[in-house]
Amino acid sequence: MLIILSPSKTMDMSGALDFDSNHFSEKTLSLIENLKTFSPKELSNLMKIKGKTLDSVVDIYESFEVSPYKKAIESYRGSVFKEIKLDDYSADEREFLDNHFVILSALYGAIPSDFFIREYRLDMTMKILSEENLYSFWKKEINKSLENLMKARGEETLINLASNEFSKLIDRKNFYYEIIDIDFKEEKEGKFKSVSTYAKKARGLMCNYIIKNKLEDFSKIKEFNEEGYLFNKELSSKEKYVFTRLGR
Repeated sequence: MLIILSPSKTMDMSGALDFDSNHFSEKTLSLIENLKTFSPKELSNLMKIKGKTLDSVVDIYESFEVSPYKKAIESYRGSVFKEIKLDDYSADEREFLDNHFVILSALYGAIPSDFFIREYRLDMTMKILSEENLYSFWKKEINKSLENLMKARGEETLINLASNEFSKLIDRKNFYYEIIDIDFKEEKEGKFKSVSTYAKKARGLMCNYIIKNKLEDFSKIKEFNEEGYLFNKELSSKEKYVFTRLGR
């Protein structure tokens, strides 16, 4: 199975390395050139940021070509990635991670977890192109990249642990392989509801569980039972696995 994740706004580029070559796709480079045309005020309105955050983003794109690189899985520091315990993994577990996890990015497209990236800030919903949105800009290429990766690695099932924002990139009608969505819900007043903050952490816990157990059989995902979550057969289907826990 191949597992897809979404990135996080929060990044940590400490320990990043300098490289002489630029290995990014033409699409990525075209977005960078486009972003450089925005004034600080336009970036502020576009990204809903100001102050030091705005100053940092302006600097990121002005100096992008000379910025250091770092592996994607080590760069993102949002709620999902905090639960992926890189420092605890054996060499075999780290190899499993690199071979089975792909991150969907608004700037880089579909990238393996060990792909080297530079710091950036960009969401799929940001309107930086005049003629199309980022979904139409990336959708065909990302689906092709995922299918090529799955074919090359002999995988048959795509496990979707990405957010709704990035899950929309998958062309479900035409995607060649099986897709299984993963969802997490909390019990509130007798009903199960999705809570974004908890769901993000749970997706990270699920990633860590898959890596530590080096799961190759997607059906084994149903055995996940971290922090009170259990597979809910009644709410689940063949295409969607739902995990629930009682209210806290």
